[in-house]
This record gives sequence, C-alpha cells and structure tokens, in this order.
Amino acid sequence: MTKSTQSLQSKIATKDEKIQQLQNEKKLLMQKFKNEERKQRTRRLIERGAIVESLVQGALEMTNDEFMNYIKSRLGNSPQAPQSNSKTDEEDAIDVINLDENEYDDYEDEYS
Repeated sequence: MTKSTQSLQSKIATKDEKIQQLQNEKKLLMQKFKNEERKQRTRRLIERGAIVESLVQGALEMTNDEFMNYIKSRLGNSPQAPQSNSKTDEEDAIDVINLDENEYDDYEDEYS
C-alpha cells in the first residue's frame, strides 16, 4: 500500500466514525423528542381527566366502567370537536380512566 492509499483509508475511517457519532447523536435527540411528547400527552391526559372527574358528581365512587359509560352517555348527543389524526379527547380520557393506581405510577415513571 502506498502512503496516499493509507492516508485515504484513514480519512475514510475517520469519516465513518464521524457518521456513526452523528447517527448516535440523532438517535438520542429523537428519543428525547419522543419522551418530551409523551410527557406532554401524559400531562394533558391527567389534567383533562381531572377536569372531567371534577365535573361528574359521584365520580370517585364509580368504577372505571361506570364512569366510562356515564361519560359516553353524556357525550352521545354532544357536538364533537374537529377530528385530527391523533386520538380523540374521548379516547385520551378513556386511557386515563382505564389506568389503575399502579399503572398510573408506572406510566408516570416511564414518561416523566
């Protein structure tokens, strides 16, 4: 091998290392971005669930199924908010309602 060939191979190896570093950095940034989105969603679910629960008299005494049926019965004839590609507010509320205390703690630990 000539000196110029070795030099070129060294430069290629250096660039490959730099590419790998940048890919790893991108992967970390994507993870942080997704984690931040999950935190925002979790906060929104908790806040909206709390709002709904505060508006329903006797909600604390209801089982999750009773609460969900009550909410569904009240939303049945209500005008709906504009739909987007993400989950509906009702689906988000149902997600929060369906979390028991241990799942909520696990969910909060995972996404906070």
